[in-house]
Amino acid sequence: MTARPAPRAIPTERIEGVVDRLRRVPLVERSFCRTADYARRQFRIDGPLLSRVLDAGLPHVRAGDELLLDDFDLLNLALFLRMRSPQRAAMRYWADVLTRPAGEERSYLIDYAPACPLPGHPGPCRFLCCLPGDEERVAEGPGDGVTPVVTVPVTLTNDWPDAPEPLVELMAEIADVEFYRLPHRVKWDLDFMLSARIGDCLGFARYLVEHGARRGLPMRMAFGLIVAPPYSTPHYWAEVRLDGRWVPVDPGLVRGMAAWGALAEEWPAHRSPGALLVNLTTRHGLLVSHGGVHPPVSFRTRLG
Repeated sequence: MTARPAPRAIPTERIEGVVDRLRRVPLVERSFCRTADYARRQFRIDGPLLSRVLDAGLPHVRAGDELLLDDFDLLNLALFLRMRSPQRAAMRYWADVLTRPAGEERSYLIDYAPACPLPGHPGPCRFLCCLPGDEERVAEGPGDGVTPVVTVPVTLTNDWPDAPEPLVELMAEIADVEFYRLPHRVKWDLDFMLSARIGDCLGFARYLVEHGARRGLPMRMAFGLIVAPPYSTPHYWAEVRLDGRWVPVDPGLVRGMAAWGALAEEWPAHRSPGALLVNLTTRHGLLVSHGGVHPPVSFRTRLG
């Protein structure tokens, strides 16, 4: 019988560093709803590793004999400890796209499959969907979270101009802010981001747009998708107007991918990740709505 290889040892200082940053998130923002079994199945955080992160001070609660953990904490642990997970599998595709030759194009088909957030109403569900080009369309469907109500074609290119020097200097001001996935109220808070030195995509985008405007840079917020099969991911980023086009800039995502082992650490944070991003709206943070409510949506994606 062939022996299984020993599991990769994770240095204690790495675990302690990640937990230290997670503890900067206010306790009130956590939702302790995930079990130890979920952590093992979803993120490969098994009993011995879980004991190590708890010893390092990871926040948790107990309900009787059940240990309960926060979803964002588990996701960040899996990313920074480089555990096998669906998120890391997707990032392998992201990195492959970013490192392809300049000028390469890839075409995709993206299905919008929302689930009804207001079950029991008469008639079919009516969803307001944000589409590429800042277009909005009302589409009807069963709202079962599986059946697409809209399918859109998207073509993305790996050919973007370099960021201007004032923008590179602006990004350098937050070079030590690490990209963490954060609860909704915290991810908006620039004061928290700058004091804790951790931020989510929304915080990075807000900082660049607000401070870029003060430097005379034509910038805007964008909300759309990181495009990758089999499912695309909702995401915020900033865009700067260069040579007659809006160019995505996202140093947080780029540095995050390097920290998670998906990109080389020397990859320039100011290089545009536009080959991955489709802008769906610049006006609000909803990609699909149903009666003014944000429904759960899957964005199934395939090469077109």
